[in-house]
Amino acid sequence: MRFSRGFTLIEILIVIAIIGILAGILYVSFGGANAAGRDAKRQADLRNLQTAVELYKQRHGRYPAMGCGTPSQTLSTERDCSEYIVDLAPEFINRLPYDPRRRSAAGYSYITNSNGNAYKIMVTGTVESETVTQQHEFASCDRSIIEPPDGLTGAARDMCGEVIFNGNNTPNYCQASDSRFQRSYAVWGGYVPKTSASNAFMATNGMLDLTQQVICR
Repeated sequence: MRFSRGFTLIEILIVIAIIGILAGILYVSFGGANAAGRDAKRQADLRNLQTAVELYKQRHGRYPAMGCGTPSQTLSTERDCSEYIVDLAPEFINRLPYDPRRRSAAGYSYITNSNGNAYKIMVTGTVESETVTQQHEFASCDRSIIEPPDGLTGAARDMCGEVIFNGNNTPNYCQASDSRFQRSYAVWGGYVPKTSASNAFMATNGMLDLTQQVICR
């Protein structure tokens, strides 16, 4: 009669170690894929929300109100109020999306001004699979060069580069080195129009200043 030799303790430990290594590789690989998938959902949600708020403006002549927070000063976030954009769902979007993995961050956020002629929608602080740069399609601050509109004088300005409410400085969260910038996506639209001859391009409460109070938050 032949007897088969059993595994030694060392062999069993080696097999367990190999299984553990393979499991760790699979966990990291699938975890990364899940993070990228969540980021793809965040970007798609932003586009859907942007379409919805533009449809709302076509219907009502202004962008929708914030669910909480102060217009042009603080973001209305899903962390602070369940309806962070007022009256958008279900007419213009089936339901407001929420961050798939918000944890303690602000998550989906919205800001507009009191007249509703400029807005910004953000995924604030939850991007997982990449570090967002100023060149990213969904970078959270506009750094384009803005020329004075017809009829107004002044030098071209870097949007969010010379912000009056921040002492003519770029806010930290609009700089590429800032952690919120690197972990946030955003879309925006609108421009505060000229309301009077005194509504200058780059003056306090002027066109660019009032627009930056929304876009550069």
